Amino acid sequence: MKLIWKNFSRNKNITLAAVAAVAAMTLFLMLYMNSIRIYRQELTNTYAAMTVEGWVDGNKKGRAPVITQAEYTAIVDSGFIAEHSARITCSSLSSVGQWLYGLEDPRGEPNLAAELSYLQWQEGFDASLFGGDDPVCVAPRSTGLDLGDTVTFPLKRDSAEVLKLAVVGLYGGGGGGIQNFYCPLASLRNAYQGAGLSFNYSGLDLIFTDLANLEIFKTAMLEEGLHTGEAQLRIDDITMQQTTGQLKQQIALLEGLLPVLLVLVAAIGFGLSFLLLRGRKKEAAVLRSLGMRRSAVFTVLLGETALQAAIGCLLGCGLTLLLAGATAFAPDQLLLLWACDLLGGGVAAWKISGVNVFNVMTAKE
Repeated sequence: MKLIWKNFSRNKNITLAAVAAVAAMTLFLMLYMNSIRIYRQELTNTYAAMTVEGWVDGNKKGRAPVITQAEYTAIVDSGFIAEHSARITCSSLSSVGQWLYGLEDPRGEPNLAAELSYLQWQEGFDASLFGGDDPVCVAPRSTGLDLGDTVTFPLKRDSAEVLKLAVVGLYGGGGGGIQNFYCPLASLRNAYQGAGLSFNYSGLDLIFTDLANLEIFKTAMLEEGLHTGEAQLRIDDITMQQTTGQLKQQIALLEGLLPVLLVLVAAIGFGLSFLLLRGRKKEAAVLRSLGMRRSAVFTVLLGETALQAAIGCLLGCGLTLLLAGATAFAPDQLLLLWACDLLGGGVAAWKISGVNVFNVMTAKE
């Protein structure tokens, strides 16, 4: 160590030149790596700020989808759904112009959503009832029902299994036509399951999360067959793809060039160290002639190179902090730069340490 420090402090011009060169490389590369980090953060922020919606369509235009319980569970429990709103249609009374819909969110049903502001509620009830499982419903005024009345729905045509619901909300006018009743989805689902009857979902609206990995979800849904059956999943992510695609391309370009730049750092480290150490051949030859092994001479030269690289990296890091702030500092990246520079310098030190003692000592000045 004494010999390494002695050489380091004695050859001031060489030391200053090496330190300055390494500092400049470190400054450039840390700013370069920080730009990658900035783009990545911008991509993360973009995903966080965007809303991607989806829904399940029928396989033919105008036809409601037929979503099985297995398909519903696969979608909702996938880990990619932030919010969802499903619908079950009970059509047992369709022959007399009446339909019962089980909803998770009334806003997902256009006919009811338009009436929400004008609904007449029984005391203690509001639109939040659709999030529960109480045996209640919202009925059209055209039926002549009053708040508190009970209405009975057969779960299947020509079946004794029925669902009794209390009317707690009234909507619409007194005209005739199709009469739609709306109840909490959970209450209708529980009735089917309690009676041992099969049922399907007839609508599903989605809001997604974990947008960065949404392709994984798409692949899983393809495996479930949700693109060719009676229920076909649609995801409105075109805007997200366009917005994030440009950022991904920029990140891919910068990351693709990074290994090339690191190899270039090693090459510059070799060239710089070789030029600076070339004048030390006679010194290396003297040390070898005094009985020092090549490995020992190499250790001395490498130690000097490592010290120069370390000081240069620290100086470059300080300049980076001054220009780009604390967020640009990454210890692992600084260590990587130092290692690349040291790798090139080590090759140069090994080459110099293997100098032919006889040729150097007998060479004319």
